[in-house]
Amino acid sequence: MTFFELATGNLPFSGGDMAYHHRHTRAPDPRELDSTLPESLAQLILTLLEKRREDRPADATEVAEQLQRILSVLK
Repeated sequence: MTFFELATGNLPFSGGDMAYHHRHTRAPDPRELDSTLPESLAQLILTLLEKRREDRPADATEVAEQLQRILSVLK
């Protein structure tokens, strides 16, 4: 949620029952809010917001490695 907000300036869900959204509503593509975001970064953000634990990165090290790869391409 925080990464989505940092990247787009918005929360992925607004209004309604936020607990419900966290459990059931698929997050929107962050590029819908900021079209300048690289696809790879948007995909990482969406992966972090996956509902099923097994669909998310295993740990922060994995996220850091993905971020490093994304940043190395952007340089």
